[in-house]
Amino acid sequence: MSQGNVIGAKLLAALQRDLVSEIGIELHSNKAKMISGMWSEILGYVADETLNPRADDNRESEAERLFREPAAVEETFNASLQQIGQQEIEATPERMDKLLAAKFDGGKTVRIERIAGGFSKDSFFFDYEDAEGILRKTVIRRDMPFGPNGYTVLDEYALLQRMYAENVGVARPIACIEDVEFLGQPFLISELVPGITQYDVAEPDKQKRDAIWKQLGELVARLHSLPPERSGLVPAADPQQQLRDYVLWWKDRWERHMVDPSFVLENAFEWLLANIPAHIDRIAIVHADISFTNILVDEGGITALLDWEFCHLGDPVEDLAYFRQFVTDEGDWENFLQSYEQSGGVRYKPENAHFYEVWRAARNTVCCSSSWWGFVNDKYSAPKMAYMGVVLYRRFLKDLALQLDLLPSR
Repeated sequence: MSQGNVIGAKLLAALQRDLVSEIGIELHSNKAKMISGMWSEILGYVADETLNPRADDNRESEAERLFREPAAVEETFNASLQQIGQQEIEATPERMDKLLAAKFDGGKTVRIERIAGGFSKDSFFFDYEDAEGILRKTVIRRDMPFGPNGYTVLDEYALLQRMYAENVGVARPIACIEDVEFLGQPFLISELVPGITQYDVAEPDKQKRDAIWKQLGELVARLHSLPPERSGLVPAADPQQQLRDYVLWWKDRWERHMVDPSFVLENAFEWLLANIPAHIDRIAIVHADISFTNILVDEGGITALLDWEFCHLGDPVEDLAYFRQFVTDEGDWENFLQSYEQSGGVRYKPENAHFYEVWRAARNTVCCSSSWWGFVNDKYSAPKMAYMGVVLYRRFLKDLALQLDLLPSR
């Protein structure tokens, strides 16, 4: 049996597992349940065909195929369930009560609820009454058994403490738990702040929208104006070397977690290392993932900047170029940039920005490639790892090819 068939069957089994154990139990109408059941069976048979392809000269009769059950995929499905159960511990009220007793002098769990999404960390709402009966609302970020970027919450927590002290829009970090007996992996706990992500850039109230852009510009400028050593990271003497070392770190991660070679990625790293920007105004603390999904907005404005796992020392233009892709209105971009520069930010350099457009796509592609390696090699069998490796990988790889002009048109 080829490796491709095994991987294909694993993908289908992962999809079937989610359909049965996550989606199916949430469905309420008989019609939806029936459709879910049919697709679960279809996935089983398709996966079985993938695992057991038949040669043209040795095909079963139609009657034989009708009465043959997909035993092989059932075996794969059960093994996959068992495997992910060993890899990922469920966050239950009982486990969280044990945590409160051991680390917080007691208390009672009110809510532990997994937050949808999260491709590099698992996140949960965690509300509890402390030992004095006061309700505490928090958010948990947990390392996955195998992550796309190799960063851990242990590093992120130390950074969050420093950024919270510098007042750059970070929710108050409460604790970092290294002990894996509670949730299977290290995790950090932060205070829950009000607001929602995916800020509506089409906000009809122009005054309110302009205020958000102004506040965001001030926030990013404040981050970039901090002395870089306040991040806890050590800046290199040479800005170009700082950037080169960072690119090489990601190139090494790609090469160590490669399932299939990539002409596009190979070309991208060659291009990046040959085109390090000649003029970098300053080495700064770079968030490296500023987007509308990572900006928490409430009625009063921006309440937090989320997901600091990619944070590193580098060229501030990286943050500007990364965020630029999400801004569709030129007026909004000008408002943001004006606020940013007036608040002490660096000058936006289009010549540097193109480098970071290529870099953005390369880094995101490596994250997806690494996730696929983790899925294929049974490091973490979660369907979201497969989604990154199959769907998002191709999306980011296409973006990378476009940035490098490797495709016919842009």
